[in-house]
Amino acid sequence: MGYTCKKAVVYVDEENAEVTFWYTEDVNVSEAYLVDNTKYGIPGIALEYAIEQPEMTMQFIATSFEKSIDNEKELFSLEIPEGYTEKSFEEISNMSGQ
Repeated sequence: MGYTCKKAVVYVDEENAEVTFWYTEDVNVSEAYLVDNTKYGIPGIALEYAIEQPEMTMQFIATSFEKSIDNEKELFSLEIPEGYTEKSFEEISNMSGQ
């Protein structure tokens, strides 16, 4: 997306789960939006991060960035979507063949 990023690697628990952040300091945002980043000592906003554990890796990548929001209420909703089915950890694990 054209931002200069820095890499930070953080070990977050006794099992040595590793979180790799690619963050930028080029975007000025409120401290309220940086709560998760500041607890890891990241001085900017993460545009990509990956959580690596022995049994799996999850990666999150920002694909776009908007500096303003037209309608904040449409941005995020806590309503449960239609067709939602609650599953236990065991059921989800069985879905991936593990």
